[in-house]
Amino acid sequence: MVLAHGAGAGITHPFMEKLSQNLLSYSIGTIRYNFPYMDKKKKMPDVPAVAEKTVGSMLTQVVEKHKGIPVFLGGKSFGG
Repeated sequence: MVLAHGAGAGITHPFMEKLSQNLLSYSIGTIRYNFPYMDKKKKMPDVPAVAEKTVGSMLTQVVEKHKGIPVFLGGKSFGG
């Protein structure tokens, strides 16, 4: 499962870490990623076009790297 964070916290937020651990207990691996604004330490989330491009890019990368494995997208708040 490819997981995106919410608007106020990045991939190391306790919710994201706990969710990843819980999914792993069901044999569901996760890949978490930050949106560009988070990596740039900005307060305001990216505009929708940038956020959507980021999600699309992550999906493409994961599908190419993990061929034949079902991929699901998920997220919290802004990342959902």
